[in-house]
Amino acid sequence: MKQAIEENFILDVLKNYTTIQEAFKIIRISEDNPELIEGEASKALFKYYKEHDYTITQKTEMIMTNFLQNCRYQIGGKGKAMVVADSRANAVRYYFAIKKIFRPNN
Repeated sequence: MKQAIEENFILDVLKNYTTIQEAFKIIRISEDNPELIEGEASKALFKYYKEHDYTITQKTEMIMTNFLQNCRYQIGGKGKAMVVADSRANAVRYYFAIKKIFRPNN
């Protein structure tokens, strides 16, 4: 992968990668925040957030907007995208959300 990136065959997809944990840390004000949810409740909330249709739709719109505006003409006009999901179920959700964007009658 490193060689392919160096030869401009593919782009470094991890260059601007932000995990959901990092995104949640941004909104955390301090360690003693009384509103901070921890433990099993946090895991359940996290899972619900990742699998919710609204979240998938919003993320898909961001992914496709970024690709269509910034990436598709890179690598000699042959830019491609890859969406990486944390589970097969979420990969299918993203697949159908992306497919929905390209339908003629959204």
